[in-house]
Amino acid sequence: MQSGIVIIVILYLMIKSSLKGKTKKIKDGFFILPLIFLYLSFTEIIKVNLNLECIGVIIISLIIGGIIGVFRSRFYKVNINDLGEVVYKRQVFDILVLVVYLLIKVIISYAVGIYDRNFLNYINVAFILTATASIGARRVIIYYNYLRLKGKC
Repeated sequence: MQSGIVIIVILYLMIKSSLKGKTKKIKDGFFILPLIFLYLSFTEIIKVNLNLECIGVIIISLIIGGIIGVFRSRFYKVNINDLGEVVYKRQVFDILVLVVYLLIKVIISYAVGIYDRNFLNYINVAFILTATASIGARRVIIYYNYLRLKGKC
């Protein structure tokens, strides 16, 4: 219940900052969050028996996450501000895609958790890897746009 409230507050703050038109500067630590998620993904994979089925789930999750990340990166505007800094701005539709993703995760986890607890571990690994690949792909595309605007690509 508390995690649900935290998610709602975070989503509210994301929507509020997006509607105000706030931009974020691309910093040196731009890839720290994907690396943290990658670490969390590997800690979840260790908990599951690594067999052919799990490897298939890992590969499919990474592919789906990459596709979601490319799709979500289309809703970011990367440009140069008045100070000459490259900044990016999130649009509200990106947050809507995130909300739909979270709802699907909750519904599937609840439905699977009722019937098979072991399969729930695979579902958790799949969703964590999907989120990791999505964040990574989105950050790579934003960074590519950053390099393009700076004239380095």
